[in-house]
Amino acid sequence: MASQADSPRGILIVEDDYFIAKDLANGFADAGWEIVGPVGSLAGALAITEVREIGGAVLDVNLDGEKVYEVADALIERGAPVVFVTGYERASLPDRYKNVPLCLKPIQTEKVVAALRNAGDL
Repeated sequence: MASQADSPRGILIVEDDYFIAKDLANGFADAGWEIVGPVGSLAGALAITEVREIGGAVLDVNLDGEKVYEVADALIERGAPVVFVTGYERASLPDRYKNVPLCLKPIQTEKVVAALRNAGDL
């Protein structure tokens, strides 16, 4: 299996908690993937998706009170796999995301890496 590091498309990490973002970035980097971000705001994440090809993303659902759904929709439309990380239960997510993998906080980085890998057959 080729690693994401072999591709110009990186893994976008969108998380507004510094420590969680750092753990995710380290976990994906240790797995050999190129990291885009971490980004802690909706505006920052949208800006990156406009200028960079993204191979997959880990998205915190709630970014300082703003929902990340616009970023998720843009990436899903392009065929990039997405995993949500959140403290919310699946029932709180819109129905259109029923097939998007969900990792509940507190997260285990290895499980998030595996969820994204499985979501995109990466």
